[in-house]
Amino acid sequence: MNNTKEIEILLQKKECKNCKNSFKGSFCNNCGQKAINERYTIKYLVNLILMSFNIESGLLYTAKLLFINPGKLINEYLNGKTKCYYNPLKYLLLVTGLSAIFSIWTGVFDAGVQNAHGLVDFDTEEAKFQMEYVNFIRKYLSFVSLFTIPFYSYISKLIFKKKKQFYTEHLFINSYIIAQYSLINILFIFIIFLIPMFLNIFYFFGTIMSIIYYAYTLKSIYNIGFLNSLFKSLIIFIFGIISLIVFIIIIMIIYSIVYFYFNSI
Repeated sequence: MNNTKEIEILLQKKECKNCKNSFKGSFCNNCGQKAINERYTIKYLVNLILMSFNIESGLLYTAKLLFINPGKLINEYLNGKTKCYYNPLKYLLLVTGLSAIFSIWTGVFDAGVQNAHGLVDFDTEEAKFQMEYVNFIRKYLSFVSLFTIPFYSYISKLIFKKKKQFYTEHLFINSYIIAQYSLINILFIFIIFLIPMFLNIFYFFGTIMSIIYYAYTLKSIYNIGFLNSLFKSLIIFIFGIISLIVFIIIIMIIYSIVYFYFNSI
């Protein structure tokens, strides 16, 4: 009986609330908008949340699989099986955003800056410049790791050029890797929040963990030995950072030339 009613509803002609096109079925054949026939009730909101955090698909499933079998997820996503996995860019923005929020909210970021730079005399020009730099990084903390992805992806494409993957595919791979490490980072943030004495080793240990997870993921994706994947991860990490620094220096030089040129006219 219920199946008959569902079929009748699907066969009924309806107007798309997005483009006003008349269509039958669950999706508009003109713009792809889903047919929504119910009001935005609490029940609808709960169902939407459960769909997003479905343990068999979506966010939690993506996070779980990136821990236990990242190669399966990434290879299937690159081969077109995308429905049950969270979009890599959405996943990246969500997790890095949460990592930045927790880092600032718990005070771990500020404590790390104070510990690393030892800003004691705030009246010196050097300290003022450092504080301006720190405030800039603090403001855009969620985007800092995003800047590394294009450079990591370029280096990883060169390293695995025999695989003949597109640059965009390497962007997806590195987006998943950076996002998952950011998720691991959230755990360490709360550990440091509870046990501040671990702050001194946080950044060093974090760097080591990121390289190890990178190697673990490459091993899973390309089915290579761990030592081989670890070596390739180190190359990608080192040359990715170097290329980012070179890019920043070039941008600063161009900016300085343009700035002094227009100010000298």
